[in-house]
Amino acid sequence: MEPKITVVMSAYNHEKYVEKAIQSVLNQTYKNIYFCVADDASSDNTANIIMKYEEKIDEIHLYDTNSGHGRWMSLILNSKTEYTAVINSDDWWENTKLEKQLFYLEKHPECAACFTWCNEVEEDGSLMEKQLFQSTNKSKEEWMYTFLLQGNCLAHPSILIRTEIYQKLFSDNNSVFRQLPDFNMWIKLVQEHEIYVINEMLTNFLHHSKGQNMNVSTPNLENSVRNDIEMAFIWYTAMKNMDDKYFKKAFKKVMVNPNANSHIEILCEKYFVLCTSSLLGVQMAAINYYYDVFQNMKNYEILKQKYAYTNKLFHEIDTKIGNGAEIIKERELRDQSLELLKKMQSIIKQNGLLE
Repeated sequence: MEPKITVVMSAYNHEKYVEKAIQSVLNQTYKNIYFCVADDASSDNTANIIMKYEEKIDEIHLYDTNSGHGRWMSLILNSKTEYTAVINSDDWWENTKLEKQLFYLEKHPECAACFTWCNEVEEDGSLMEKQLFQSTNKSKEEWMYTFLLQGNCLAHPSILIRTEIYQKLFSDNNSVFRQLPDFNMWIKLVQEHEIYVINEMLTNFLHHSKGQNMNVSTPNLENSVRNDIEMAFIWYTAMKNMDDKYFKKAFKKVMVNPNANSHIEILCEKYFVLCTSSLLGVQMAAINYYYDVFQNMKNYEILKQKYAYTNKLFHEIDTKIGNGAEIIKERELRDQSLELLKKMQSIIKQNGLLE
C-alpha cells in the first residue's frame, strides 16, 4: 500500500498567490495525499479562493482571529499519516516534488527528512541574485558544522519528513522563535538523524521585501537584532546539550585539541568552536556559554591548565565579539559625530555666525 502524505498549508492575506500554491499541491504526480489548509483570519479574498477548492481539499479551517504559527503547528501535531510536507500559501511546488522525495525516503529508512533545492523568487517573478537554499549533501555531523558557518540553508517549504519525527521536533514551544523557528528544528534534527537534499529546483519560495506580506527573514534592523538574539540562544542551548561523541565528529577540524577526550575538555572545546564562527549570534552564544560553564571552578581549572586560557583573556575579547563589538562601534561613531558637530559649531561661532 502506498504511504500517505499529509500536506499542510497555512494561508494569510495571499489572494494573489494562494490559488497557484493550491494547484501545485493538487497537480502533484504522487496522489496519495491528505491536504489540509488553514486560513488564519485573512482580511482579503484568500478564504474565498480556498473555498473554491473545498471538494478537492480534504480539510479546511477558516479562523476569525489571527494566531500566527499556532494553528499551523496543531495541524502537524494531529497528522496521522506516515509523512508530512508543508507549503506556504505564496509558494509553489514542481509537479514531481513529492514523488521524488518519497521515492528516496522509502529507499533510505535511515533518513528522517528529504529537502529540495529552492528557487527564491522576487514578486516580479525574477530570481533573487543570492540563492541560499542550494546545499549539497552531507552527513548529519557535517550539516551541524555547516550551520555553524552559514546559519540556515534548508528551506522549510521543501521538506518531506517522517511524521513521527516531525511531531517530536514540535514537542517544545517552537513558536517562541519568530526569526529562526525552522533553524531551531534543523539543529535538533541533525543531532539525531540523517537528512537528504534533492539537488533539483522542485520548490519555489516567493520573497516579499516590503508591505503586509513582508517575509520575517527580510533584512531590516528589527529582524536582524531578533535574529542574533535567537541565534545566540539556539547555539548556546545546542552546544550545552550536545553529546560529546557527536561534537567531536562534527567539529574535529576546528577543535584546538582534536585529541581531547574528557568531558571537561570537550566543554572547553565547545567554547572555542563557538568563537570560530563569524556569525554575530553564534559569538553571543560563546559569551553566554563561557559565563555558564566556567563559573564551575573544576571546569575553569581544566581550561587554565590544558588551554592556558583565563578570565583575563576572556575579558579581553568579550567586548570585541558578538553584540559587544557592534555596541562599541556604534558608540565610537556617535562620539565621532558629536566631536565633528562641536568643531563645526566652534568654526561657525568664530566666524560670528552663531550667537
